[in-house]
Amino acid sequence: MKKVVEKSLEKENINNSLCLKEAMNGDTQSYLLPNRRFSDHLFKVCMLSYINKSITYKSLDIKNKRRKLNQREKLILNTTSDEFAEEVINTIPDSNSESPYERYIYNNVINFQEIFINKKILRAINSLTYRQKEVLYMFYVIEKSDKDIAAELSVSTQAINKTRLTALRKIRRSIGG
Repeated sequence: MKKVVEKSLEKENINNSLCLKEAMNGDTQSYLLPNRRFSDHLFKVCMLSYINKSITYKSLDIKNKRRKLNQREKLILNTTSDEFAEEVINTIPDSNSESPYERYIYNNVINFQEIFINKKILRAINSLTYRQKEVLYMFYVIEKSDKDIAAELSVSTQAINKTRLTALRKIRRSIGG
C-alpha cells in the first residue's frame, strides 16, 4: 500500500512543486493542499482495500456454501429429464420392503401379527369378522378416515363407525378390559 501511495504522489507534479515551494518559502498554505490530497487518496486506497477484501471473503463464503450444497446433492437420486426439462425422482425398488398398506392393496391380505406381539390381543382380533378386521386395519394401520373407508367399501360412514366400535367392544371384552 505504501508503494501505491508513493507512486501516486510521484505522478502528480503539482504536489511535488507545491512541496518544493513550501520547503523554500515556508508557506504553510501550499503544504496543506498536498496533505489534504494525500489524506483523500489514502482514504480511497483504504476504502478500495476494504471493498476488495469484502468481495473476496464473500465470494469465498459463497464458494464454500455451493461446495457444501453440491456435496449434499450428490446423495439425491433426482435427475433432470431431457424430454420434459423437469426433475424426475429416481427410486430404487426393493421387493423386500412392502408395507402393510401395499400388501393390503395388492393382495387384500390383513395381517395383524406384524403389528401386535401380545397374544391376547391377537386372539381377540382373530375372533372378529373379516369386515371388522378390515375396518380396523384401514382405520388404524392405513389411517384412513371413516368417510374414505365407507367410500371404498360402498357403505355409509355410520355403518363403518358402528362396525369399528363393535369390533373395539369385542376386543375389550376378550382381553378383559
